Amino acid sequence: MDKDKRIEELEKQNQQLTETIKQLQQKIEEQAEIIKLLNARIFGKKTEKLDKNQLSILSEDELTELNVNSDISLEESTEVKTKLRVVRHRKAKPHGQRAEFLDSLEQVDVIHKFEQKTCTDCHEKLTPIGKKCVYREVGLKQPELFVVTIINKHISLIIATRKVAIKLSLVKYLLVQSFHTVIFLVVYSQKLLLINMVWLYH
Repeated sequence: MDKDKRIEELEKQNQQLTETIKQLQQKIEEQAEIIKLLNARIFGKKTEKLDKNQLSILSEDELTELNVNSDISLEESTEVKTKLRVVRHRKAKPHGQRAEFLDSLEQVDVIHKFEQKTCTDCHEKLTPIGKKCVYREVGLKQPELFVVTIINKHISLIIATRKVAIKLSLVKYLLVQSFHTVIFLVVYSQKLLLINMVWLYH
């Protein structure tokens, strides 16, 4: 009896397994069809499809008149199309000619100074660490050419005691004299002092 019950249980399990296998195979076939359809949509040929109810811009009579009155045959129209497809290729320029040309001209450096003198996070003074050429272009003075090199100054943060910071601080004087005006620009430690003095010559 135990054997008979065991055989019946195994047969039921076998039937259940065969049914699940059939269901899974059907799902696999459905998913394969979906994948095939999606691949056709994504990678297949794209064509414009017109609706059957779409009306033409021209009436049928006008279309037939255009076809009858056209003097150009298909051969002539294809010839015209082939004539219009002339492609011109430019010769590749040799490398390095621009750099050589710019190097041969007079060099003028325009330095853009960093406006922020202190760190936004810790409020310590920033000091210059280097510069980087942004781009080079040809400038034109009336009788001659010269090269303008645009440079950005790089600055970094130096954390030190106040005495060391005072020793490291740069004092710069810029004297610009134009006719009757003298401008002194003084940069001292962390403060910017701008003094405009006007001297009038009598």
